[in-house]
Amino acid sequence: MNKKLSIIFLLLWISMSHSQETISFSGYFREDFRTIRLDEKTANFLFIMEKGSVFLPEWAYFLELLPADAERLQQKTALIIPLFKDDICYTYDTLFTIEATLVPSTENTFVAKKIYQNNKIIAQYPDDLNETFPSIYQLMQEGKPFSHRQLSVYEDLRDIPLWIDQLNNKDSIPFISEIIWHGVNKDGKMVAGSEYYQKKMAVADVAQQILDKLYRFKYDFPIPKNPTAKDYKIWLKNILNTDITEKICPSKTHTFRVRKEGYGNSLRKNNNPQQRNIMFLSSPSEGKQLVELDPVTFTEKNIPTEAISSIKSFYLNNEALYILKDFPDIVWQKYLQKGQEGNLSYKKQKENILMPKTKGNKLVEVRESLFTENVLYLCYKISNTYKALLINTKTGEKIKEINLSKLLPKDDVIDFIRVGRIGETQISYLPIIISGEKRKYQVNLTQNGASSLIDLGEKYTHWGIYFNGNPSYYLDSKGGTLYKYPISQEWEPEALFTDNFLDSVIAIADEKYVNVIYNTTDAFFEKVLLQRLDKQTLKKIGDPLCLYSYLVMENRSSENTPVNLLAFKAYGKWNVTFEIGNFLHWVQVQQ
Repeated sequence: MNKKLSIIFLLLWISMSHSQETISFSGYFREDFRTIRLDEKTANFLFIMEKGSVFLPEWAYFLELLPADAERLQQKTALIIPLFKDDICYTYDTLFTIEATLVPSTENTFVAKKIYQNNKIIAQYPDDLNETFPSIYQLMQEGKPFSHRQLSVYEDLRDIPLWIDQLNNKDSIPFISEIIWHGVNKDGKMVAGSEYYQKKMAVADVAQQILDKLYRFKYDFPIPKNPTAKDYKIWLKNILNTDITEKICPSKTHTFRVRKEGYGNSLRKNNNPQQRNIMFLSSPSEGKQLVELDPVTFTEKNIPTEAISSIKSFYLNNEALYILKDFPDIVWQKYLQKGQEGNLSYKKQKENILMPKTKGNKLVEVRESLFTENVLYLCYKISNTYKALLINTKTGEKIKEINLSKLLPKDDVIDFIRVGRIGETQISYLPIIISGEKRKYQVNLTQNGASSLIDLGEKYTHWGIYFNGNPSYYLDSKGGTLYKYPISQEWEPEALFTDNFLDSVIAIADEKYVNVIYNTTDAFFEKVLLQRLDKQTLKKIGDPLCLYSYLVMENRSSENTPVNLLAFKAYGKWNVTFEIGNFLHWVQVQQ
């Protein structure tokens, strides 16, 4: 969705959140639409939205909008979080009208309390719920017993402000306890049954058990130890006064759909730092394979190419597009732009088969590859032997082959290798971490061959982002802390700063800073942040910049959380890209 439309939806949410206004739209629930199991984070904003009294829903449902509403909302579907009884959402191919409120930081997700059919209300919250499943507080007011099981309904957070006032109430109220039994009768047959007993419980004890459910919020909104009624009131006031809109990042973001076919075909970034525009290569799709991002106009452009599959890496300069493929053989290819102005596309001009995919009966596995301006580095495994092949980027000719297995001491063999992610924009070498059966090693490949082997010992395991220097080091996160790991035999990790690191962390240096970009979470949103470190001391410079925020509606997975974080600097500004599902998000850092 473009920037202008995103701003419209943000303003719409701000307006609704302060006035509790609703929006109406109509559509159909469809049997072939999937449902969404809500993430725990949704409980936070629903609790605030409902002023501390809510029965939390578990699922959300897609509604196919009528054409007029789809045009008005600029969406074909709306994701509905129903507070009313959700069995209605399983009534398919029936026209419903829904009144709902937009969820913060989303463009098509709504919390719904009322639903109509043929201009008649068929469900509304909380009236229907209070009739079919009265709250314990409501039953207490009516002098009726409640079921003891109801105390353990984790989603029932109704009447929390009222229960706080009952913490010191020593009166008793009735409840019904159920005992389920089973056994064997005198005839040897299995029998079972249940019995019900009416007992009494102190109101204060009921209140405490209900308030104990609030501990689901304790990580985002800490609750004092052994809280009193006064503590609960202060806590509740603070959480209900939270302005969710202040947590949304004011970022300049451009989002568009990309084509991917499984994890192995995610986008690949051009490794040419001279290119002011960033280039991505994805799976073949109707001439939309090569995507150019223009940092000046903040727009994307599709550049036509022949369909290219099985891509391991690529390099693009003003002269040509260079490709490394690993199927059906290991192949270097060169593509040139051909055609008339306005109708140019990349066509294959030359290729060189570097090696067959199989040698004899042995499979050649490409483990790592990297294009630089002059050299393509290719690391592969055949049988139990690891080798590196250096290839001329522009001609495809082999420069040198290095047997990595022979670099190790005679009493050790390679278990596996990894390539360090490089934290520099000008890349002319390839750092390789070799994990032997006994020890770990570091070696850099350059266009002249392999550097001396560095013995890292037995315990070196943190291979994050590599920085070349004296000494060289890696940055990597562990347990919510970013550490510096020097490349030396006598090494000790150095803690740099702590945050709630999630899945993705990258770091890249410019003239003054090491820029650490990572995804994290707060009480409501998952976020992508940028923390600057002094290039020499690695000390924090100011607070992190928030680049992007979004509410994770569905339980977290690789499909709904940022992956493949990448960064490039153009015209003095950092640009950050990452993928969420089938969308590429591109953020331009404004500071």
